[in-house]
Amino acid sequence: MASAVLEIVIRATNQATRAIEETKKQMQGLRTVGDTLLKTGAMMTGLGVAIATPIGKAVKTFMSFEQAMKNVAVVAGATKEEFEKLEKAAREMGKKSVFSAKEAADAMYYLASAFQSFISNLKTSNS
Repeated sequence: MASAVLEIVIRATNQATRAIEETKKQMQGLRTVGDTLLKTGAMMTGLGVAIATPIGKAVKTFMSFEQAMKNVAVVAGATKEEFEKLEKAAREMGKKSVFSAKEAADAMYYLASAFQSFISNLKTSNS
């Protein structure tokens, strides 16, 4: 009878050991899946940053150019049609020269400011 009890205990131990080993394998599989998900999440975050950064820079560049052109329009007193021509010219200069379109717009602003100052001084000296 003792051998029957011993045999039952051994079988139960073997079954428990197999169950524990199978659980370990499943846990390892879950850990692998979890690690993969973490790596994927990190890659997706990196990809999101890689995509968002150039877009953010492009938006900032566009907004800077638009503001520079608004400054030109105000100082020059440009009509809508004149503004469109100035804007087109700034964009063309940005394409065809070493300067950006915003730098061209800034140059237009300084020229318009200098011209306004010149005209103002001319009027004052002629009075």
